[in-house]
Amino acid sequence: MSDREGLLAAIAADPDDDTPRLVLADYLDERDDPLGEFIRLQMALEPLRIPRDDPAEELERHKRLAGIPPSADQRDEDWLVARQRRRERELLRAHEAEWLGKAASLEQDSPHTYFGPEFRRGFVASAGIGLRALLSDGDVVRRACPTLRELIVFGTLGRGEEMASCAALAGLPRLMTGWLDPEDAAALARSPHLAGLRSLCVWVGFEGGPDAMRELARLSGLRELRLVQMEGGTESFTASPEQLDRHADQTAALARELRPDWRVTLERPFARRFPLDGRHVGRGLNGGHLPDGQSVLVCEDVEPVIIYFDAEGRFVRETTIAVRDKLTRPPEFSWQTYNVEEMLEVLGREIGFRPGPIFVREFRSPLTDAAVACWWGHSDEMYARADDAARAEDADASVYSWWSSGQFILPFGNDYGIDGLGRVHSS
Repeated sequence: MSDREGLLAAIAADPDDDTPRLVLADYLDERDDPLGEFIRLQMALEPLRIPRDDPAEELERHKRLAGIPPSADQRDEDWLVARQRRRERELLRAHEAEWLGKAASLEQDSPHTYFGPEFRRGFVASAGIGLRALLSDGDVVRRACPTLRELIVFGTLGRGEEMASCAALAGLPRLMTGWLDPEDAAALARSPHLAGLRSLCVWVGFEGGPDAMRELARLSGLRELRLVQMEGGTESFTASPEQLDRHADQTAALARELRPDWRVTLERPFARRFPLDGRHVGRGLNGGHLPDGQSVLVCEDVEPVIIYFDAEGRFVRETTIAVRDKLTRPPEFSWQTYNVEEMLEVLGREIGFRPGPIFVREFRSPLTDAAVACWWGHSDEMYARADDAARAEDADASVYSWWSSGQFILPFGNDYGIDGLGRVHSS
């Protein structure tokens, strides 16, 4: 075994230890191998990869990843983190195929395979993959990515037997699936390839939760179970939000009862506080605060709608304010009927409105079509099953992408996609 192979083996054996990575980076630097620089860059950026529970801290994390310095509003290309992120992307563009080896062809075939590797601290730590690709090329992924710790498998509902038969799962410590029915869970529980599994993340829906949980409880080596209630909030496709919440709570309670030795958590992505970044929300909406600190959302008009939120970001009430008679400047653009900047200045004088980032829960405005929702338009995709494997994988991958990147939907005329900074990125 060469020195390089020995250091790679040490990293794979203890992925949490930084020392072998730094030693390998030194070894590679001495040989002008760009992987050494990449390892150091990613180790410096690693704290920014870790999601925060506090919404203000999570917004700050997204800002830094976007190259926006603290207390600044726009990207600064000369800021250290912006330079590091730019160099990270350059190195990945130039060398990712080489570093992925035979697994690179799977990534190039996406979205049909949904192989999406995530490099952390220099090497692939996790990857999203469609079940079809896992079954056909899982062994390629495992050999090409010896530091892989987690797989996120798309298109699992109704296909538990196929997944359980996959030898590429052997020795994997962490696994995430989409929804599972009781038969899927039973297949996983008796799979010989999951004996080394320590952490399992499962999406929970309205049907099959308790029965599936009784089957999963037979996973003897498991230490952690993460349940993610993907469906709920203001948009529920199979039941009322209250029914969905109750069902998920009962499923989590049953897991704790059946396996008190497990660490069981229940996550509700739709229940978080979503960022809206002041003037950068755009599309006729402006987030901000009143003098007493209350968060509001302004829907622009000659009679703007003011939407009020409480300290936890919950919708409280809304009202209109007539400012038509106070607007005297010509609009900036020909299609406008009033000057937006002047309207905001008037609101500043009338109610003390000051633009700035706010955090809101899911809501719908009765007076306008403004809303915030974790998902939108997934009703036909939420529970895609094995009878259409491509559609099922596509649906799971779509939901996971939005969830993992902190995106959400803001309907206001069109359905606008909002990123982790609280800014419109698509419609």
